[in-house]
Amino acid sequence: MYQFLQLVGILLAIAVLVVVFVLEMVGHLDVIQHKFPSLWVVMHSRPIIFALLIAILAFLQNDFKDALPSYPAPEMRIAAPVPPVIQITNVEPPPVVNVLPPQPKQRAYMAFMEPVVRYETGSQMSIDVRCTTKSEAPAQKVLCQGQFFVLPIANGGLDADSENKAYKQFEATTKPVPEDQRTSVSQGEVAYGTSFGPTLTKELQTAWAGGGYTVLVVGVLYFRDDVGPHRNNFCTWLQPPFENMPRVWHVCQGHSGIAY
Repeated sequence: MYQFLQLVGILLAIAVLVVVFVLEMVGHLDVIQHKFPSLWVVMHSRPIIFALLIAILAFLQNDFKDALPSYPAPEMRIAAPVPPVIQITNVEPPPVVNVLPPQPKQRAYMAFMEPVVRYETGSQMSIDVRCTTKSEAPAQKVLCQGQFFVLPIANGGLDADSENKAYKQFEATTKPVPEDQRTSVSQGEVAYGTSFGPTLTKELQTAWAGGGYTVLVVGVLYFRDDVGPHRNNFCTWLQPPFENMPRVWHVCQGHSGIAY
C-alpha cells in the first residue's frame, strides 16, 4: 500500500511539472495568469516547485537505496607475530659437585712403655719415660715427660703415701712444654722424655741390691686428636733386685690411667 501511494504521488508531481512547462512553452500561461491568479502564483512559486522536487526525491529515496549495492564493513584481522625460537648452542653443562659425607672423628690411643733405667756406680742415674701411639689415627701435640725417685720400701712394697707425695712433687716442679713445641706421633712411633736423679753411691747401691730401695717413676702424657685434648697419668715402681730380667714393674694405687 505504501509503495502504491508513493508511486501515485510521484506521478502527480511529475504531471504538475510537465503541465507547467508545457503551458509556458506554448504561450497559454497568460490565460491562467488573468483568469486564475492564485494558480498562477502557485505555478510560479519557486518554494513550491522546490518542495515538489524534494518530495519526488524523498519518494525515490528507497528505490535508489535498494538499487545501489551495499557491502558489509571490512573486517580487519591482524595476525599475532610468531615468537622467535631461541636456540642456545655450545652451552657447557653445570659442574657436578660431589659432596662427601662428613668423616667420623678419629680417636688416637697412646700408652706408656716400660721405662729405660740407666745407672752406674759413681754416676748420675737417669730414666727415659717413653710413650707410643697404639691407634691408626695419629696423635698431635704430644708431650711425654716424667720424673723418678729413689725411695725406701718396707715389707717388699711401696706405700700409697709415698706414691702420692712423689706425684704431687712431680706436678709442682714440672712445667708442661708449650703446645707449639710439641710433636706428632703416628702409629709405631715413640715420644720420650729423660729424667735425671741422684748419683748412685756405693752405699745406695748396697742398699739397693739388698732390696731396701726402689725406683718410683711418675709421668704425664698430653696429646690431641680429632676428638680433643687428652691426658694420661703414669705411676709405677720397680721390684728389686734390679738385675733380675725381665724387670717387674708395679702400677701405683693411684695416679695411673686416663685423666681425660
